[in-house]
Amino acid sequence: MLNRRWFVGVAVNLLALARLGKPASSQEKPTVDAGRSFEKQVMKDMFGHDPSKVAKADFSKLPFQIIETTGSEALTQWEKLKATGNGIPVILGGDTEQNLTEPWYGSDEVEDSATILADAEKHYKVFSLAAMRKEETEQAMEELKKLGHEMEDKEEFFPDTGDWPDQADRLMAPTVAMDVLSNEPLPRVYIAIIPAKTTYEIPAYLRWGGWNANPHAMAHVIMLRRWHEKYGAEVVAMTADVINLRVKIRPASREEALGLAKEMYLYCGDIIEQGYGELAPLAASLMESDYWYFWWD
Repeated sequence: MLNRRWFVGVAVNLLALARLGKPASSQEKPTVDAGRSFEKQVMKDMFGHDPSKVAKADFSKLPFQIIETTGSEALTQWEKLKATGNGIPVILGGDTEQNLTEPWYGSDEVEDSATILADAEKHYKVFSLAAMRKEETEQAMEELKKLGHEMEDKEEFFPDTGDWPDQADRLMAPTVAMDVLSNEPLPRVYIAIIPAKTTYEIPAYLRWGGWNANPHAMAHVIMLRRWHEKYGAEVVAMTADVINLRVKIRPASREEALGLAKEMYLYCGDIIEQGYGELAPLAASLMESDYWYFWWD
């Protein structure tokens, strides 16, 4: 039996075939690498490992104060800026993150931050990730039918739990300040000062999301707020396709960690489907890590 997100992926690929007339690229089965294996492959395909191929990022299109620093100093600078109380800092990553300045958020008519925040407040108590993904699947199935692809709908279920690892991955720093291939600090890293009240409002100001399986900005604000209230999670970094959260409270039990891993799967399926492969390795990492990592293909 195939899971719900498989249908969404099939729909995306088939729609691409129909519209572009060329096959979607294939990927090798990923290895467990803290959810980052596919991100590494993308960077290899785009830039290889030659820094000279990467032009200096231009964040002038963003209406925020931008501060340049280094990967080794990024977190220290973020802490200092946060302590001033003059806006909310967020690490934007290095010179490969130009897409943050492009109108690729899913629509030419992007809602302003005030509207996104108002919608998040209105729907905060009733919003459901499961319901959102169910609606997406139904829409994908309808698109497939229009293209003449009849597919039987399957019962929803989560990935396999798998075995609890003997040693869990530990994420103790934001990934976006490090070179994804070498794990060395980036020579240049950028920090934006966002006129938000809290870190979970940042996606609204960046108008971030709404493409592929990446939720729309309102959903990000709601989920980041919920995790802030339960785990003390705060947004430290956001690139074009990555979010790094720092948490004050780790899951207290395996049961809680597995429940959180399922919630994360609904939020960002790629960290399992293109990374950990099963729920247990992710859950184990959550019990050992002060940072959470999300990446959308």
